[in-house]
Amino acid sequence: MRTSTLFLAFLLAACGDNYAAVQKADTIEAYEAYLAENPDAGRSVEAAWRLEELYLQKATDGDSEELWANYFERYPAGNVAEEARKRHQNWLVNNALRSGASKDWKALLEAYPSPPKTVKSLAKSALEASTFAEQYIQVGDITQGEVNMAEEENGPMDGVTFTAPITYTGETPLEAFWFRIQYLDEQGHIVGHNKWPVVAPRFPGSMPEEAKLPMAQGETRTWEWWIGKEELPKDFSGNVRLMALAVSVAE
Repeated sequence: MRTSTLFLAFLLAACGDNYAAVQKADTIEAYEAYLAENPDAGRSVEAAWRLEELYLQKATDGDSEELWANYFERYPAGNVAEEARKRHQNWLVNNALRSGASKDWKALLEAYPSPPKTVKSLAKSALEASTFAEQYIQVGDITQGEVNMAEEENGPMDGVTFTAPITYTGETPLEAFWFRIQYLDEQGHIVGHNKWPVVAPRFPGSMPEEAKLPMAQGETRTWEWWIGKEELPKDFSGNVRLMALAVSVAE
């Protein structure tokens, strides 16, 4: 990398204001070298604009808060500031969904206190649930199996079940706790999701009455989700992740 950078600097110095060569290279190093050699050239404004776009693309592709911090430090109010904030917000949302950690939901809401309504609703609910879960919810290993979706004794195994033991350690009765199951591809990217509770007073669908009763301290229940095989995302790898989504405790 150092050799190619030195060569580029030599080429630019030899050619003078050769903006065509810089455009062809179209790299951060090329534009920085050009601007260093030609700070007052007629194409310097254009070069600086393109350099900012490349730094934004580097932050977008880099999947790192450090790269975003570097971009905003360099361009606190740049030419593409609105697009940068939009991309950064999307990155923060995806990062929080990926980790499910309260610190990442908090970082999103601190950076963007007024995101779109749907994002804000998800973030506030997930922040509350993840903060609670990190203290009082223990999630065991997720296991998978096959099931007949119509519950016919000799019917085809056309569905997949995902189950996990959930233990509650808090003192106040847990009235409702929802998880978001995230289907992952081979690279660990989220390609689909559903939501389902381990306890809820108004359980969706037909569920045993005991599933609607609050969980007591030290109690373990099985969280279980069924889905038809044809409903699974195309790129689903077989790996899933559970994310704390919503919580409600007794007053």
